[in-house]
Amino acid sequence: MIKVIGAVVLVLVVGVALGVTVLRVRKLRRDEMRAMGRVAQSHLPPAPYQRAQGFRLVDSTTSQPTPRVVQRPRLDPDTRYVFGETISPKDDVPTFVGRHDRRWALERSDRAPGLSLFTKAVLGVLVLAVVGAGWWIANHHDRTHHATTVSKVSVVWPRTLRATSSSTGEASYVVPVTTYTLVVRTFADSLQLTVSSTQSNTVDFSGTIAANQQRSVSASGATTVTLSTADVGLRIHQRRVILPATSSSTEPALTLLFRVRH
Repeated sequence: MIKVIGAVVLVLVVGVALGVTVLRVRKLRRDEMRAMGRVAQSHLPPAPYQRAQGFRLVDSTTSQPTPRVVQRPRLDPDTRYVFGETISPKDDVPTFVGRHDRRWALERSDRAPGLSLFTKAVLGVLVLAVVGAGWWIANHHDRTHHATTVSKVSVVWPRTLRATSSSTGEASYVVPVTTYTLVVRTFADSLQLTVSSTQSNTVDFSGTIAANQQRSVSASGATTVTLSTADVGLRIHQRRVILPATSSSTEPALTLLFRVRH
């Protein structure tokens, strides 16, 4: 569950970081365009009108001068002009055809600006990241849920472990797991304990346990346990093992065989 939450948080952090980057780049481009516009406005050509030369004081006897009429700049309607190009009036200027009207300009102005290539690439990466994270979370959750369900269903421990078959001094038991721990506790007498693997013919433990002592031995798979006395307590996974009846003439006292349920 912690890995799933971490993956979701990682995807959110990456998405937020990419979104902030896109917004920052767009803001920088917008500021750059505004700066270019201000530079263009500051370099306008000078006005074609003459500046005023000041003023003078006159008395009442002086005749009022006739104001000078300023000639406004006008274009000759008979001459074709091409602005922004250095050509002489004698050159042959091509006639532009197919000019657009006001309706065409209004239709173009109503259209929303399209996304840039960088923005489309970032959005594509975000979509792929979200889809990949969703796919990974779904598969991981299904596998975890399936493993947990199988584990919970298969591992069912009884309250006590009773022998499936027994005779005097011998008994067989079935455990629901492949790996388990044997806990042996002695009482008044010491105990000679031997724990060996039936499959590999190896001895996991062999020794003497003093009186009133406890010993834990890890076992795996089919295991044979030999006890020198029946006056002991044996538990597996905190479940008490019911020992069979013994005869005082047998030596050793008990031989227990544990096998795994398939």
